[in-house]
Amino acid sequence: MLQIRKDATVHSFAEEECMAFADFINTKLGAEPQLAYLLPIREISELFSVVADGVLFCKLINLAEAEAAGRPSNRGRHLGATWASLISALHPQGYRVRLVSQG
Repeated sequence: MLQIRKDATVHSFAEEECMAFADFINTKLGAEPQLAYLLPIREISELFSVVADGVLFCKLINLAEAEAAGRPSNRGRHLGATWASLISALHPQGYRVRLVSQG
């Protein structure tokens, strides 16, 4: 069991599921030049940090439905730029994004 703690919240994940997801990402997206700075995922704990800037997230969406998320930008590295990048990538494709603060 893998546990991620942030503030007073603890998230638990089955290590086998995390490793399977990391293997899937490495297999399907490992050759993407735009993701070279993130992949391959070698440790389970890296799984959560590689999605932080939103580029991998957009690539996963595009894997499920080609060009659904447009072309993600990896220019921004802070949270505001991440969400702005994701929203701008998804909005022209007809996806409505609503941010909800949980804390």
